Amino acid sequence: MARNSSFLILLVSLYLMDFSTAKTPCKTEVRVPASVAMAWNSSFLVLMASLYLMNLAIAKNPCKTKVSVPGMALKGFVFKKVPVSAPHVCDITCERETICQSYNYIIGEKSCELNSRTKEARPENFQPDDLRFYMGRISGRTPLGSIPELPALSCQEIKLSEGKDSISKKYWLDPANVGSSELVYCDMILEEISSINFQIDIDECKGSNNVCDENANCSNTVGHVYILAPLGSIPELPALSCQEIKFSEGEDSISKKYWLDPTNVGSSKLVYCDMNLGDIDDCKGINNVCDKNANCSNTVGFYNCTCKEGFTGDGHSCSDIDECRGNHSCYKNAKCKNTLGSHVCECLAGYTGNGQNCTADPCYDYIDLSDANRKINYITSRGSELCDDQLPEGWYRFVGAAGSKMPTTRVPANRCGTQWPGWLDGTHPAVEDGEVVRKVCFTDRSSGCKATKTTSVKNCGSYFIYKLQQPSYCNYRYCGTD
Repeated sequence: MARNSSFLILLVSLYLMDFSTAKTPCKTEVRVPASVAMAWNSSFLVLMASLYLMNLAIAKNPCKTKVSVPGMALKGFVFKKVPVSAPHVCDITCERETICQSYNYIIGEKSCELNSRTKEARPENFQPDDLRFYMGRISGRTPLGSIPELPALSCQEIKLSEGKDSISKKYWLDPANVGSSELVYCDMILEEISSINFQIDIDECKGSNNVCDENANCSNTVGHVYILAPLGSIPELPALSCQEIKFSEGEDSISKKYWLDPTNVGSSKLVYCDMNLGDIDDCKGINNVCDKNANCSNTVGFYNCTCKEGFTGDGHSCSDIDECRGNHSCYKNAKCKNTLGSHVCECLAGYTGNGQNCTADPCYDYIDLSDANRKINYITSRGSELCDDQLPEGWYRFVGAAGSKMPTTRVPANRCGTQWPGWLDGTHPAVEDGEVVRKVCFTDRSSGCKATKTTSVKNCGSYFIYKLQQPSYCNYRYCGTD
């Protein structure tokens, strides 16, 4: 048993190494979910070993399989669930079913869910599932919509499923998903159903269709049932002009894309017809010949291209104007930055504003308060009281021996070199708060405030600054702390 486990672990290692180093022309996605990768039990080893053996088989023809994705599954399109002895048996089972496009292998149950779609056709249904892994059909996949037993829900679904192999032609669709398929013409440029002339042969010699005498021989010939396509709705039936479509279809003609061959040379092109004008709208989508940075105005038989504001040119070709090279609206202490079709103004370092009006940023323009006698632990002796009644109003920062900020709790009287010390009644702001308003309380010998002053506070990242006002009386002084 130990030798078998070792062999399985070896195969798993080879499998993982193979996917991490392989250089193959086919895009193979592999994702091992963490919840599965940690469960190194015998079932998981058998699974991974099977994947490795399947990978070796596929390597002989690397483009046969499109995808193998552990931890993912296609939901909502399972048409049959089959028990199997090993994961690779799902490939054989899928190939025996005409409509099988892919399958989900259920790891714990050792069974496979056969899908009638691929993950390319239904990307929104391709979802994580740690108990399954997804595998595209290895060979012989029936193209979606090619047979009535495998109808698509839409032309767009066929294009997603078949990619570059999808061309405009007849396909089987079941748009209402009711189990009844119909043959329609899909225009793969528009990715929608388009009517087309096609013939359906009915064998008039069979059963109740036979109108011949019982003693006569019935010979069936090809009969025709025509479904008429609106003029200009398909490349095989182009109109000469939008006006012709309007005359042909009357009230059914609406402004949209149509196929035209204006010169009647057998080469149709898709254009946008404005049925109000009865003319090609040269400004809509595929017709627009104006530059992407131009405005297009359409009239009957004519159009005009004008470059948008911030661009210069003839409308067919528009280039950006560099507004920063000439006169611009930026402030003298701001930098002008050109953008596509416009410009922006940014205040220089040390200034703040919208770029068109910049003022000095107080974080770079303040006065230091560094006296040691401003600190809260400095006890004021009688007769040596100081005050801030001569302090000019402005932005200040506490530094050095004075501390780094104002205290936010009550400071006892006769501290900070004065009789009535001032402290911040509130919290300090965060950087993103910008400039905030707080109250400074000046303590007297009682438990309250003798007086208050309003101040602005700003967080400059690594320090705080305060817009201090001059107190009304002496013996009021602003305190600092660490």
